[in-house]
Amino acid sequence: MPEHAARLIRTAWALGVREDLKHLNLRKWAHILGFRGHFSTKTRTYSTTLGTLRAARATWHARHTPPPSPTTLESSPTGPTTAPASPPTSNASPHLSAAARRKQRR
Repeated sequence: MPEHAARLIRTAWALGVREDLKHLNLRKWAHILGFRGHFSTKTRTYSTTLGTLRAARATWHARHTPPPSPTTLESSPTGPTTAPASPPTSNASPHLSAAARRKQRR
């Protein structure tokens, strides 16, 4: 292990006992400081890639997910229908800021 990584680990271990730094869990993660890679790095020739794993999950999901069931509106014998919209309670859009709603009321 390079001396720099060893120093980082020793420092993290020493700081890990300080009460004001407990929330950082320095001792829990000190061992990872010498690791020169990403935790999910895969060797393309030895293992599999993350893209291959994502594709396999998507394929499995597509094969094992049932199609959506029709709703009562879609399964009407006369064809699709729409429910009546409820009347608006005010002219103000719920997406406007409070200042914009005040300005709209003027």
